[in-house]
Amino acid sequence: MRKNSISRFSIRRWWQNLGFGIESKSDYTYLHEVLRESLPYYAYDDLLLRHPSATPQEHRIARLLFRMCNAERSKHIRLLGNYSELEKDAIETATGVDFNSHDRAKHIHNADIIIVKNILADNQEIWQSILNQRHVITFDMVCIGFALFDIKRYSEHYHISHP
Repeated sequence: MRKNSISRFSIRRWWQNLGFGIESKSDYTYLHEVLRESLPYYAYDDLLLRHPSATPQEHRIARLLFRMCNAERSKHIRLLGNYSELEKDAIETATGVDFNSHDRAKHIHNADIIIVKNILADNQEIWQSILNQRHVITFDMVCIGFALFDIKRYSEHYHISHP
């Protein structure tokens, strides 16, 4: 039964997984050059050396967070959710973001970009409130949500199974 629910979930998202259905050139470019980038960045080896006990899945998520923050480092980024030491290290390597425990929904309006971890479990309400706002472009990557606020654009919501 669980296998069927996962396969239906994947089938439902296959269209946008490869970038098909994304009409915006900037969103398509962001998907392929940041979220799905397969070339190694300068910090990957350092993160692996500093956190050797982390699993490959944890390193994959940390690399994704690094790429997202590195691509958007000139903008005001808000992080919501509980991040591991590896993920914090990856984000700090990319941007130097300070982690505060009081960064919650009250600060959403001050950010240009919001990265939310565990959007299907712990932070589902926050993610839904972001989805309901105007002029927001979101990338729902099952475990992490990425929201970009741009007053010049209409809202777009993309579901990406495997970044």
